[in-house]
Amino acid sequence: MRMRIEGARRPRVQVQIVTYNSASHIGRCLQSLAKQTAVIDRVLVIDNASTDDTAAIARAANVRVLQMERNVGYAGGHNQGFRMAIEFGMDVVVTLNPDVELDPQYIDAAVETLWEKPNRGAVTGRLIRPNGCIDGVGLGSETFCSNAKDREIAYVKGMHIQWDGISSARFAS
Repeated sequence: MRMRIEGARRPRVQVQIVTYNSASHIGRCLQSLAKQTAVIDRVLVIDNASTDDTAAIARAANVRVLQMERNVGYAGGHNQGFRMAIEFGMDVVVTLNPDVELDPQYIDAAVETLWEKPNRGAVTGRLIRPNGCIDGVGLGSETFCSNAKDREIAYVKGMHIQWDGISSARFAS
């Protein structure tokens, strides 16, 4: 699938991942980015002073690594990435955790869904836990199960979530 954005230039996309001692996961996350059908203009790994091989694994994947001198936390790392995205003229920033693996169409679908309505500020896909359940996507502590991978609509604590065709991200097992 390629984005069907017509009449305008293609949005510039930065994917950023904040890491801390994530050597056991970051490689699979970056491999899933390499399989995306979308054009990704910049992949940035913001490493929060890891003491393991996280930064080396990211560099070996030929992505940009911003090595922090100290752990500035998840939000602090992403804030640095957002500043860089603005500096480099990015239109869309995809924030990821290092322990997810994306379906190949994830970024295409997410950017298209975001781009089709200018008043949208954020989109997300289904986040599927290793046991097959949909994560609570920040809407509560309850997760939705029962054939979650095949559902286009999920209900979490009585709240309706329309997935709009955005594919899944999975926690690495």
